[in-house]
Amino acid sequence: MTPATINSYELPRREEVEAAAKRVSELMSKSPGRGSQTAEPGDSSFNEAGREFLTAAAGLSRTLLGPVAGKLGKKRLLIVADGALHYVSFGALPDPNSLNASAGGWQPLVVEHEIVNMPSASTLAVLRRELAGRRPAEKAVAVLADPGHPGEQRELRETQSATQRLGMTLSYHPVSTTADFETAFEAIIQEHAEALVVFPGGITMSQRQQIAEFAAQHQLPSVFGWKEYVEAGGLMAYGPNRVQTTKRVAVYVDKILKGAKPADLPVEQPMKFELSLNLQTAKALGITMPPSLLLLADEVIQ
Repeated sequence: MTPATINSYELPRREEVEAAAKRVSELMSKSPGRGSQTAEPGDSSFNEAGREFLTAAAGLSRTLLGPVAGKLGKKRLLIVADGALHYVSFGALPDPNSLNASAGGWQPLVVEHEIVNMPSASTLAVLRRELAGRRPAEKAVAVLADPGHPGEQRELRETQSATQRLGMTLSYHPVSTTADFETAFEAIIQEHAEALVVFPGGITMSQRQQIAEFAAQHQLPSVFGWKEYVEAGGLMAYGPNRVQTTKRVAVYVDKILKGAKPADLPVEQPMKFELSLNLQTAKALGITMPPSLLLLADEVIQ
């Protein structure tokens, strides 16, 4: 499409395109490179599933974009997907022009193109039908946190700012000892909270099973900062990879033991964050996770 012209191209049969799209989506969720910036086709970690994805994605790219490969340049691409194509991350598909280059020339579309996704009319119709009876968005959010945990006050300020922008109310419930949980739980029930946000920390971590059971009993969607809470039965978590963070701590300890001055060492921030989802908990709460969110997740508990 240009300011003066519109060109259309005929694709293969719908069944063929959807089968290819589903295959790419399935392989993308299994690819070892997913969620990592270190896996490359030549790496030993790039196993058979990764190679299968590259082959399937290349085939889909040729099918959908091959006819217009010569016109792509570095233009913005507006994607109005339909059917199974809705689940394909077009930015991860290879540029059809890179497939004609020498070996190693694979290049995702997102490298040279701005990708803009818009739902098709049929997709909007399905969404309206499926979401007609959905539960209303939660408006009263309860926060459970250890006031003595480093960074807790900053997390609280950011959460308060977000809830204000979304038109929600927030209540804060500090827990410094295990004895405080019963009081906090009772207050959350009395105020009729509709969702629970739990800041990560030692005291809430030690009681994660109890927190998950409380949230399930009272039908509260729960959000956490570490995946261990989700493994205990929480709904979802987004936060730093604690294993990688601990490894970096070990590196610092090693440097200090070898004579480095702590004041001379740079301050590091987490670089890898993980999204974890618990589908068992979601089902119990009557929540359907959208496929787009599932594709983004690093860990999905079935």
